[in-house]
Amino acid sequence: MRRLRCGRPSCAQRVFAERLPVTAGPYAQRTARLGNLQHHIGLALGGKAGARLGERIGTPVSGATLLRLVRRGAATTPAAAPRVWPPTARPLRGRA
Repeated sequence: MRRLRCGRPSCAQRVFAERLPVTAGPYAQRTARLGNLQHHIGLALGGKAGARLGERIGTPVSGATLLRLVRRGAATTPAAAPRVWPPTARPLRGRA
């Protein structure tokens, strides 16, 4: 995630963070890819068995979370959000 700085002195918000809409939605706790994987594990194995598999493959998740993802429905990728920082924004030093 890139952090950008606004070049206008009158700007109230000086630092902006770039959003990653394809990878994860705003305020997301997991990427779309991980959510999709956990959704399918929950569909295939259910709660407790899916949690054990998740632990073994390196994506620890509780059985309750797997069941919640299944009840929520198909995992979807969030829509692309427009860029909201001003055109005078530039990357901070030392950050890519």
